[in-house]
Amino acid sequence: MSSPVSEERGDASPRPSIAVNLDHGVADHQLDPEDGFLDIDLGNGPLPQQLPRIHARSRAPYIPQEGLVRYQAALRSLIPVRRNTAKKTEIGVDQAGLFSFILSTWLSRLMYKAYRKGLVLEDIPRGSPLESCDHNVQRLEMLWQEELRNKGPSSASFSCAVWRFIRTRFIADCLVFAAVCILGFLTPMVFMRKLLEFAQDPDADILTGLMWAFLLMSCEVFRILSFSWRWSIAYRTGTRLRAACLGMMYRKIVRLNNFEEKSMGQLINVFANDCQRIFDMVVFGPMAIGGPMMLVSGITYVLCVLGPWALLGVLVFVAFYPVQYLTSRMAGLLKAIAIRASDKRISIMTEILTHMKTIKMNAWEDWFEDQIRGVRAQEQTYTKRISYLLSLGTSLAPTVPIISAIVAFVAYVASGNSLTAAQAFSVQAVFYHSIRSSLRHTQFAITAYFEARIGLNRLQECLLVEEVQPRIHRPIDRAQSVSIGGATFTWSDTWSPSTHQKPRKKQKKIPENKCQKSDLEGDCEEKEKLNEDANQLHGFKPVLYEINFCAPKGYLVGVCGTVGSGKTSLLLSIMGQMRLLNGQLARDGSCAFVSQQAWITNGTLRDNILFGETFASTRYYTVINSCALNEDINQLPGGDLTEIGERGVNLSGGQKQRVALARALYANRDIYLLDDPLSAVDVNVGSHIFESYVQRELRNKTVVLVTHQIQYLSHCDQIYLMKEGRILEKGTHEELLKMGREYATMVNQTQCSSPEETPHSTNNSQINRYVKKKEASEQLKNNDYKSTLVKPVEDTLIVNEPSNTSSLKTDTFCRYISAVGGYVMTTLVFLTILINAGSTAFSSWWLATWIKAGGGNITIEVNNRTITSTNLGDNPDYEFYLSIYASCIGLILLTCALRCFVFTKATIRASFVLHNDLFQKVLRSPMLFFETNPIGRMQNVFSKDLDEVDSRLPSTLENIISSFYALAFAFLFICIVFPWFFIAFIPLGIIYYFGSRIFRKGIRDLKRLENTSRAPVFSNLVETVQGINTIHAFGKESEYTQRFFQLLDENITCNYMCNVGTRWLAVRLDLLAVFIVSITASLVVGLHGIVVPAMAGLALSYSWQICGVLQYATRLLSEGEVRFISVERILAYTDTTFNEEKGSSCKIPPSWPNEGRIHFQNVSMSYHKNLPNCLHNVNFSIKPGEKIGIVGRTGSGKSSLTAALFRLIEPNSGHIKLDGMDISNVPLSILRVKISIIPQEPVLFSGTIRSNLDPQSKCTDEELWDALAETKLSEKIGTMPLKLETELGSGSIGLSVGESQLLCLARALLRNSKVLILDEATASIDPEVEAAVQTSIEEAFKNCTVIMIAHRLITVTNCDRILVMSEGRVVEFDEPNKLLADPSSLFAKMKASSEA
Repeated sequence: MSSPVSEERGDASPRPSIAVNLDHGVADHQLDPEDGFLDIDLGNGPLPQQLPRIHARSRAPYIPQEGLVRYQAALRSLIPVRRNTAKKTEIGVDQAGLFSFILSTWLSRLMYKAYRKGLVLEDIPRGSPLESCDHNVQRLEMLWQEELRNKGPSSASFSCAVWRFIRTRFIADCLVFAAVCILGFLTPMVFMRKLLEFAQDPDADILTGLMWAFLLMSCEVFRILSFSWRWSIAYRTGTRLRAACLGMMYRKIVRLNNFEEKSMGQLINVFANDCQRIFDMVVFGPMAIGGPMMLVSGITYVLCVLGPWALLGVLVFVAFYPVQYLTSRMAGLLKAIAIRASDKRISIMTEILTHMKTIKMNAWEDWFEDQIRGVRAQEQTYTKRISYLLSLGTSLAPTVPIISAIVAFVAYVASGNSLTAAQAFSVQAVFYHSIRSSLRHTQFAITAYFEARIGLNRLQECLLVEEVQPRIHRPIDRAQSVSIGGATFTWSDTWSPSTHQKPRKKQKKIPENKCQKSDLEGDCEEKEKLNEDANQLHGFKPVLYEINFCAPKGYLVGVCGTVGSGKTSLLLSIMGQMRLLNGQLARDGSCAFVSQQAWITNGTLRDNILFGETFASTRYYTVINSCALNEDINQLPGGDLTEIGERGVNLSGGQKQRVALARALYANRDIYLLDDPLSAVDVNVGSHIFESYVQRELRNKTVVLVTHQIQYLSHCDQIYLMKEGRILEKGTHEELLKMGREYATMVNQTQCSSPEETPHSTNNSQINRYVKKKEASEQLKNNDYKSTLVKPVEDTLIVNEPSNTSSLKTDTFCRYISAVGGYVMTTLVFLTILINAGSTAFSSWWLATWIKAGGGNITIEVNNRTITSTNLGDNPDYEFYLSIYASCIGLILLTCALRCFVFTKATIRASFVLHNDLFQKVLRSPMLFFETNPIGRMQNVFSKDLDEVDSRLPSTLENIISSFYALAFAFLFICIVFPWFFIAFIPLGIIYYFGSRIFRKGIRDLKRLENTSRAPVFSNLVETVQGINTIHAFGKESEYTQRFFQLLDENITCNYMCNVGTRWLAVRLDLLAVFIVSITASLVVGLHGIVVPAMAGLALSYSWQICGVLQYATRLLSEGEVRFISVERILAYTDTTFNEEKGSSCKIPPSWPNEGRIHFQNVSMSYHKNLPNCLHNVNFSIKPGEKIGIVGRTGSGKSSLTAALFRLIEPNSGHIKLDGMDISNVPLSILRVKISIIPQEPVLFSGTIRSNLDPQSKCTDEELWDALAETKLSEKIGTMPLKLETELGSGSIGLSVGESQLLCLARALLRNSKVLILDEATASIDPEVEAAVQTSIEEAFKNCTVIMIAHRLITVTNCDRILVMSEGRVVEFDEPNKLLADPSSLFAKMKASSEA
């Protein structure tokens, strides 16, 4: 009877054309074999042959349009009022009219809801299709491809493509901002001056004053609305570009085959920070035109008012421009260096978070802490310099206009001219408000440009990485599934943002000829040398040489060979994931791939098996049985709906591998590529999987199985033996044995390592626990069996991210103050900024006092008339007023420098303290923390949040404090001049309070949601890079891209609404500030003749400054509160994590342990409070120097014993003693140093071979080479050019999984511990090397206690005693011979079944 999973596909037939009714009108789609497979809900019926799946876009395909048609949506937004037909679940910006778009009223409903109830992610509406990631990626991708076609990769500029993407909206933004500048200039130049001239004229008509006051107010209203309009345009443009850049980056990453893990930090940095800087460039870039415009207009106006003497003041402005450019340029260059340091820090941090278990078991926390601190110190050195430059620019920008005015006025008065209030305060307003604002905007624009240029260059480097386009043809012989002829393969290019990818020059090709059969005998050395030389000319180092490989349809093909011989590379080449240098590759059918290290994603167990396919019960339960997952699912708290953590943290190694096997079987593909998956499972489970999975379910499929285990190779239809990247032998098991060469030697060594006599009283039927699972197929027709798979899930494994939905707690600010240096340092910071702001305000007040004093009541004769002089030069105290006013320049510059130094010093210290506290707490946290918190979430904290604290929060805080001081002095001067203003101040204060309160609550919630929605984006990115080979093999690129786009769309919508929310309040507060100006202007008119013109000018000048400063300060306050969310998140992780170290209650002798005696007494343990015990009342003792083998089915608790011994998980009950000392009383730093382990999954860190062997540099070179010799690696490493200094993970070297395991073994040998644990340490290496390694271990650790956890029973048969685990309990513990002599023992049954 045919199995439901093994229904053989028929021969290839013409592609069917299926009409599909999609939401966006994609129909009559011609199917393509690269598109994957169609999801069909099969119910309980038989499994039909799968059809290709159509991947529908989330949005309609982008079609470029010509003429004004493409601007229809934008032009509709110019209609003043439009009826908003958007649903509550849709964003309202697309249906907003011009006034709604400018005033952001379409967001009001959400802001009021946030104020009343707060916001959750479900309250965020769907984003606009125009801002969707898919739509904008298509647009930018089209422009980039056009750029490549026109200029070629060497000359193409991604910046040019970006410019074409944004230029229309960017130019429109520039035009609107130009109008803002013109309106901002008219106010002081015309209307304010006319109003002050009215105040100076005692005979002026009151109606004239009212007219100028009304025109001043109207001009300001139009300026504010125009300014808000340009922000709204800029935010939409920046959002679209950010979505396009992030989406293009992800699509490029999905297309790459090889991605170094050490580049992960750089990649996270690009996604978290570089794309944000590109967004900032679009937002602030158009404002660069304001500086030159206002400077030219200001110079012209000042020359007209003050004459040529004003040029001295103008020179100050002109001199400041180069200084501003230079500081921005230097900051940009330093930022590029700082980013490289940040990349390195995030890369190391990613490795730490990913391999924390290895770090803890080797007690390397201190070493990695030193690494991070060193890189962080280097990063902060440059960050400090950048902060000094930016703080200097921030403090000088508002003071340069004042200094310019002082210089101009002093020169003008010193030349014998007199200064009036209308002249002085209109010119000062032009200098201080119009030109100052424009210069500040220009500074932001220049800084944003230089920082964005770094990000654009890094994106271009990634986009220019050459993609391997697999040249895969259909075999001429239709009976073949895979056919490789005379092929040489190498690795694909990798992306490293630190270096620019340059196109390789084409070289002449050497003629390629297929190797004949004699080539397999090694008779074409001369030709191979020629080919190697040709490949070296191309800049590639071959990995596989002259491969001739065939896999007929329906065949089981075995691949074996020594460690590092190229077996995994062969599988990758079949999938088209390696670069084909010469030869031919042909394949007929789709692929499924099971890697040697199983790739498990965060989701339910069922999700990991389905892998995006539709659930079909018959097929699903058949897969569960074939992979022997029944018992494992029954033990999980939620059955197959139990949440699996990232990287499968709550599954054993064997369970993860069987889930990966189940994923492949459920996919129902034509060709199955299995990379030694059975090495991770025990003998019984392995036998069951081979019989049920490979031999039964895949009997009509083509299977390429990499394995070292002879019991499986003997069943293969054909076997290939590889060595050093070449195929040495091929044939059947019997043929290769008769040849008596490498394969026969390997088989003989395996048989010699087995005991001579073993009982054979049992047969395959004795695998009853596993084969009996076939009976479960009889229960598929009822719901009872299904209920055993699906259980109610009471809690999830992944904990919710710490967040506070209410206002920021006072404790957050207090602790930041403490990080700054305490209240004394904080007071000093506030005092220096107060002195700086006060010196500026004092200069204006002194100018008004001087003009008010006039001629000092000196009388002069004019036309025979005696009048009181108004000339400042006639004042007896002229020198006094002039010297004080001129000395204000020095005072302002001195306080600027003091403010810059003190503030930067304080904030840099705060970021240093916050990072170190967080990192130390995270590094010392127990393993439970890393198993319940996704890596993407922690990367978000250590990249984005830390960048906020380092770079953005300090500048925001500095601007907040200085802005509020400016507001305080403004209101103070207005109230001193016009005490009646107090009456209007109270209602204005009430309006301001409620408006800002609504805004702050809404913007805080939106920012929190933006932070929350960002973490899944990072997690998805990391998950994609780690599983890129599996994603390629299963053809899931489209699904993962669409999933990323959906996550990014959600994050982008939150980010866009958060940005618009800042303008929602800004425009309302600016209109409120216009009302303040109107009141002040009315008081100037109403109190005409009562208030002196000089003081009226001072009040009017400062009231006009409130227009920009009020909303800016309030927005900065909310922005600061939003940025403090990053501080809050850092502190939340600092508080919620706890140190796993427990205090020692006894003194530990330096020589402990000197024997290696281990005793488990009633030990019970669980990995999580919501999970059942993984160890149940475990009792056993190990004598000093014993060699103990631990066996049992996967998930039986073998690795849990290791976790308990290393105290990765603290037992719920019981005691573990080492040399009579309870290890719970031993400090972890001592305990873990005294025990060595070679883990189940080899872990190597970026760095040299030396640093991986001896991170703490305690060993000599001779000791390192001895360890490598004992693990059979000295020969290979000795041939490398840099030997021990060779960088691991770079393009020049790659180690196989087996070689990585041997390197980990050498690392353990160097520790020379009294207790050694080998957790499946030899599972990934061939029997020959394993035998040699076992001999080395016996010699090196002959006086030590050795615990060997293994699935291959040959590995443990020479141990002194065998401990058999089952379901977390010890079921047998005795000498191997005694256990084998008892036919009823579980170990004897396992041994018999493995031999059978």
